[in-house]
Amino acid sequence: MSRIKRLLRPAHQEISWKAALPVLGLTAALVGCAQLPAPEAAHANRTNAVVRFDSCAPPQYPQQALRDKQTGTVKLGFLVDKDGAVRDSRVNRSSGYAPLDEAARSAIARCTFTPAMEHGVAVQSWAPVQYVWTLG
Repeated sequence: MSRIKRLLRPAHQEISWKAALPVLGLTAALVGCAQLPAPEAAHANRTNAVVRFDSCAPPQYPQQALRDKQTGTVKLGFLVDKDGAVRDSRVNRSSGYAPLDEAARSAIARCTFTPAMEHGVAVQSWAPVQYVWTLG
């Protein structure tokens, strides 16, 4: 499978975060968070909610987690309303560190999404997002 790499640096030079984003059968390596394919993607008359990455500010690495050199991947779910706003969120799989999970959840919750569409009408749906915390 092809990989397109794009490296971006967060404000703090010690921090490097990466995630994979499946796009039309290709995997692009990005920094920060990635939209995961939703299970309901198989429906022909339905599109999934998609995070608008240009609306997101990168999460801040929690200072204690940085000092303790904590890393991990958190898988999140966001309930996106028909207007693209986040109505609820949950941690589907923890990174193993609550401060990392909460920092990712809190930051992504402030992003806007393109809502899911069903038969051409915007609908509320859950959107999966993965965030990978690494130190570099």
